[in-house]
Amino acid sequence: MPFSKPITFRTFLTAPIEAETLMPPRQAGVYVVTRKEWDGGGNPPENDVVYVGRTTALLYRTIVLVTDAIGFTGQGKGSANSYYHSGGHNIWEAWKEKRLSRDPRTLYLSWNTDCCEACEEIKLYEQCRKNECFVGVATPPRCNISGHPIGSGK
Repeated sequence: MPFSKPITFRTFLTAPIEAETLMPPRQAGVYVVTRKEWDGGGNPPENDVVYVGRTTALLYRTIVLVTDAIGFTGQGKGSANSYYHSGGHNIWEAWKEKRLSRDPRTLYLSWNTDCCEACEEIKLYEQCRKNECFVGVATPPRCNISGHPIGSGK
């Protein structure tokens, strides 16, 4: 199931002005941050994945991710001097601590709305969590839709 063509965080920030078609839709999906550009379409290259997440509101959640990742972040979650996306905050911290060599503005963002978000996030997380550049910390919750390949099968 296809991912969108990856765009840099820098392009994402100017998309409303330059090309609104580059913006994620206002619907559920899974999103991935990578160090390098790739063709979209299939799965991202495992050893370049920095973060993976899922949401019911791609546009909002990716805006929060990108703004936290480029430094509009604090130390406490959800309050004054705070951050709102743990993945974005972790990307910013990893870059500041030199664990991530790429300037966050040059990272790539892609999303997929044509999948079970839970199954896709879990699959990518399991493939990428041991990467040297991966900053995700929490194990995603399992999919609980019966018959899905990854899940509890409730």
